[in-house]
Amino acid sequence: MNAGKLWFAIQLIIVGSITMLALVLTPAIHAATPPSGTLSGSSTKLTYTGTTATVNPANFDPTTCQTAGYCDVFTLTLNVSDAFRAAHPNFRVNVQFGWLGNTNEFDMYDYFGGSAIDTSTNSFVSSQLTRLEHPSNGIYTIYASFSLGVPGISYTGTVTLQPNPPAIEKLAASYTLDPDGKFGPQMFQFTSDQLLVASPPSGPAGQDVEPGIVIDPFGNIYISAIEGVPAGSDLWRSTDFGNTFTYLGQPDKGAGGGDEDLAVGFPFAADQLFGDSTGRLYYSSLNLADINLQTSHDMGNTFLPGDSPAKVVDRMWLAGVGTSRDYLITVQLGADLQGTDSLIVTQSDDGGLTYPNGAIVSQAILASTPQTGFHSNIVAYPGNLSGGTPNSSVYTTFTSADGVDLYVASCPAPCNLPPLPASGPPSKLSFTSVLAFTAPPGAALGNVFTPIAVDNDGDVYVAFSTQQYDSNGNQTGQNVYVIWSTNGGQTWSKALQINNPNDPSTATAMLPWLTAGDKGSIGVFWYGTNVVGDPNNQTVFANAKWKIFYALVNSATATPTVQYVVASGTTTGTADQMAGVVHYGSICTQGLNCNTAMPPGNRELAEYAELTHDPLGLIHISFSEDNVSAGSAFTWYTRQTAGPGVVPNVGSGAGFFNIGTGTGNFGLLVGNHLQSGTQLREGTLTYLDTSANILLSDTVGFSTVNIGTNTLKVSGTGTLQDGSTVNFKATAAAGGPRTGAFTISWPGYSASGTLVQGQIIK
Repeated sequence: MNAGKLWFAIQLIIVGSITMLALVLTPAIHAATPPSGTLSGSSTKLTYTGTTATVNPANFDPTTCQTAGYCDVFTLTLNVSDAFRAAHPNFRVNVQFGWLGNTNEFDMYDYFGGSAIDTSTNSFVSSQLTRLEHPSNGIYTIYASFSLGVPGISYTGTVTLQPNPPAIEKLAASYTLDPDGKFGPQMFQFTSDQLLVASPPSGPAGQDVEPGIVIDPFGNIYISAIEGVPAGSDLWRSTDFGNTFTYLGQPDKGAGGGDEDLAVGFPFAADQLFGDSTGRLYYSSLNLADINLQTSHDMGNTFLPGDSPAKVVDRMWLAGVGTSRDYLITVQLGADLQGTDSLIVTQSDDGGLTYPNGAIVSQAILASTPQTGFHSNIVAYPGNLSGGTPNSSVYTTFTSADGVDLYVASCPAPCNLPPLPASGPPSKLSFTSVLAFTAPPGAALGNVFTPIAVDNDGDVYVAFSTQQYDSNGNQTGQNVYVIWSTNGGQTWSKALQINNPNDPSTATAMLPWLTAGDKGSIGVFWYGTNVVGDPNNQTVFANAKWKIFYALVNSATATPTVQYVVASGTTTGTADQMAGVVHYGSICTQGLNCNTAMPPGNRELAEYAELTHDPLGLIHISFSEDNVSAGSAFTWYTRQTAGPGVVPNVGSGAGFFNIGTGTGNFGLLVGNHLQSGTQLREGTLTYLDTSANILLSDTVGFSTVNIGTNTLKVSGTGTLQDGSTVNFKATAAAGGPRTGAFTISWPGYSASGTLVQGQIIK
């Protein structure tokens, strides 16, 4: 072999060795199939597929994810003409990919010019979606990062150019305004608004806002409101159906006041530590670095402190279920549970003292890119169950970071959350998130909260407000909508507008809350005004006068019905107060950013108020109302006294009477229930004898119901506190507040008495 050939052979061996070494040492660069595509006015849809070799070990990193094998990439070129942009100013580019099985999870990250512009990292779903609103021409990089499951799972991606994004799909409805207002005898009747006074009278911070309200099975009412950090939260109680309230002080002892929430549990008897109770009262208050959790077993007279491992949180909500279980949902900011802006539910089974179990609802992967915009309250169904480990489903809602998408997360019955790990993030296996609604172009759902409720049949409802625009992009109002699901949150109805579209007095409607009674019966309230435009704009809304509107909705018909009234208003006071005006000017929905705006936004009302219904099916509303001279707001209260309720009852009662040294507490409901087109009479009974340590509950339904001229007679099989069953009979005689009578008996027991507090209606 001559020198030239020898040198060539050596070169060939070296090159071959280097090539083989490169094949061994260089990881494969993952790209989608096909790896790229172009959208233009004439090409409006692209599809591709992809997979990954590994699971994302930690935070998403676009510089290493391909070589690490846990992501692949699709390169999108957008090239639309100026003429297309002029003809379709609201066009979108929708990027979506889906896969099989929600135990697997791909996350989506959209980049443009080297920077992240959008992300979708919903947990326990089978698809991700981002929307690019009239994006610039150029090259976009779409990363699919595999974060959970079995590597090798494939996904299918779709990129669509949407020239004209669809408007809201609405349900047709009929609307009826109460013809004589809240004080007249027709349709609805409400009490004159009542100011709830703290001590000192205005509260140390000069305000009481964001009021929450709950009512136990016996009709006891609890209302709390925040004064702001570090002034604490105030608490009131009424034992006479809202005629009077007692100020109970500050359960957080002034250590909170940033946010608050209340929940009630099912009554219990003969507890080894606490004896008999009308049910636990759960209380939460935010001090910015932690949650002040408290639980009372004696109607708010005393409290025991609790603790949850979710620290450094924002906006916590509670859901009591059974005798000792409480669910707590928070946005956790990454201090203890090793997440970044994660939405977490923790669970207590010892009456709110400790919360050792929990699960993530959603979790952001990119730092400073929160998965959720706003998240709202949490509810458990059924909630009126005895026992410490009830068989309930749990639901909550949250919006996407851009406020466009509304998600409903559910944990099916029995929702028993797993123990929190000693290290690492909590489980993501308990909750499933479903996209329930998407706002139209230019609109958002973060105005502010999207409350959720469940009716007596398990149907789920969500309320929200979103903007309305004309063809020139001018905001012409803001509407309140409700959507619902009859299959446990898996699919959702079209949107039902609650504020009458033909009534200019509530052309702008926002800050809704809702409650649900029998199937399809929903109570919704909102702040409404006749001024149109962006409610954050202080110039446009300088002279706006806002009122509290209430609507009873029947969604169980082919064409839903909406009966509504101005529920705020006093019988004495200024002309505006008697007309129902509770706020003047704009309403800022930008959270703490309201304070930094120039000029600062009007946030006197804070961001929400609440309503609920009592055992009679009547509505109770707690709301914030301006103190014009003080430049702040306080908590007011009104309740429905007559008219249609959310439980179309033929007879109900709640209250208590004296039995020896104790009391007989009862909640009785007999209602008409529509099943397969047939009206059925059914009901429930909860009875507590505190002198005999007896708790009887019948939450399944009565065996017999007899309706007399002014009496209700029922019988059924109830469960006692020790788990045994008895056949009982009960009679309630209507007579107005504190004049009705109640009797109950079963073999070996009987009790009767005239009401000390409460009411029976027939």
